[in-house]
Amino acid sequence: MFSLFHKFSSAYSSSSSCSAMVQQIQYVDWPKQTGFVFAVESKYVKDNSTRTAFTYYSAPTVVKFIEWYVKQKGKHVHELIRPGYPARFFVDIDDKNKSADYEAFVKKLDDTCKALLRSTYNFADPQSFTLVAHREDKFSTHIIYENAVFSGAEQMYDFAYSLFEAIGRDKRMDMQLYSSTSPTRLRIAYSCSCGKTNPLVSPDKSLMPIDVLFRSLITALPKEPIFLSVSTFVMEREETNSACLSATERVVDWIKLMYTRDKVYSKTEENRCFLTIQPGLFCPVKKGMHATQSTFFVVTFLGESCAKGYFQCADIDCRKHKFPYKGNLSAVAFPKNIFSQSLNAKRIKEV
Repeated sequence: MFSLFHKFSSAYSSSSSCSAMVQQIQYVDWPKQTGFVFAVESKYVKDNSTRTAFTYYSAPTVVKFIEWYVKQKGKHVHELIRPGYPARFFVDIDDKNKSADYEAFVKKLDDTCKALLRSTYNFADPQSFTLVAHREDKFSTHIIYENAVFSGAEQMYDFAYSLFEAIGRDKRMDMQLYSSTSPTRLRIAYSCSCGKTNPLVSPDKSLMPIDVLFRSLITALPKEPIFLSVSTFVMEREETNSACLSATERVVDWIKLMYTRDKVYSKTEENRCFLTIQPGLFCPVKKGMHATQSTFFVVTFLGESCAKGYFQCADIDCRKHKFPYKGNLSAVAFPKNIFSQSLNAKRIKEV
């Protein structure tokens, strides 16, 4: 399997000069790194028990990383997926019960994900790429959506949660790999966990290993990536005052569902709906959480047909920054005449 790796690596510079391009970094420095960031897994013994450790590295480019990677023996390497950095969407499916319907479930999840990409983002042709790493006690599959690129891990988390709901919250889909506040790790093709002998490989044996690597890396983006985003949504017509009042409540319910927040305060004023979300969301400017632990979500209604939304930090230093709304509000029905009736007066409500 790896003969093609060695053939590829021989065409590049010597191992010493290649290794010089890969530098060890501290985990806390991940927001400062602009290149390809990854982690190498290892084992150590402490208090008579074997434990897992990760050492973090960065390479200036994906190509330089691959030049280093193909020369490694006993590969135990994980890609670091960082909030605030672009990444392709992916799904990790693990089945420790080796269920009889596993293959059918993988196909169902893939089909559901593609349908959700189409309906949420009007994305015509989602393309998926599969890796498998089955072993005697577990089935494992990675699905990478090659051309479905999110601008950050926080937006990826929103979509992953929507997909999780769409498949009936089946826990074979690993949701721990999505985070809006801290980096997560995903094993790279041809790597396996320490102590295991089942590397991630492509079921398509006709593909060259180098092609598999390029197509499966989450943060190795296409030359002209198309970032998925939803900034507008259509409002449906409802005629009653009670329906008008429920529009804000539906936005609140959606925020609480998508971001698992219990406290959402709402206020309507003229043609806007203001929400205060507590605790706050990840700030892409600070690369972390603010001390105030609050985030604003502002919905502005434009005419009678559509509206736009954006997030805004409550902290004064970041309040000038507006973050595009990239979630899915397509299932929320907003009445066209929501602000044409008696809603001009301020209405504050704690939900």
